[in-house]
Amino acid sequence: MERFEWRKFLPNLRLRNPAAPDDQKQCTLEMSSEAKKKKEAFPPAPHKMLKAKTANAEARRMCSVKKHARIPRNAMLGFYVLPFGKYKHCTFRWLIENDVGYLKYIVDTHTEEAKRRSEPGADDWVKDALKEYALSFPPVSRLLEVNVDRTVYDQAGPFDGVTFERMHQMYAAHEAKEAASDEEKQQFRLAHVE
Repeated sequence: MERFEWRKFLPNLRLRNPAAPDDQKQCTLEMSSEAKKKKEAFPPAPHKMLKAKTANAEARRMCSVKKHARIPRNAMLGFYVLPFGKYKHCTFRWLIENDVGYLKYIVDTHTEEAKRRSEPGADDWVKDALKEYALSFPPVSRLLEVNVDRTVYDQAGPFDGVTFERMHQMYAAHEAKEAASDEEKQQFRLAHVE
């Protein structure tokens, strides 16, 4: 019996520092050269991919999965399509592979707008699905505003690989003159001047 390999439907993420430990890897926010060429050049998306009620079934069909095969949701979400914006009709997978900065902008803006609105917008189902997709990949998820404390402080030298949350703790500890070892005091002092 042939085994279905769903991993082929997952994106190839462009990492800022592929050598970083897994819990610190982050995608690059710059658009790829393909994204620079491809703006607004996507063919119209299948009609079923533009409707909340039919998008999931259509994505499953596009995966060519047998009815009872198990496929991770994030693999199916990769087939969802943006019905708006500068990459109108691109798939989520294409977007996450080519312009994480734009994906971050959409998700962060949607998260903030959703807090202020009482009624959902017409494209909220797509933005919610895009957020779910982004959150399913830690190198992307760490970049979202909702997870900013887990974002790695982008600086070479003694603070390479240190998160914003830890940098904030070091600033606060230096200001408060908290008791610490000489080594920690030196690191806090360095963090404060950097």
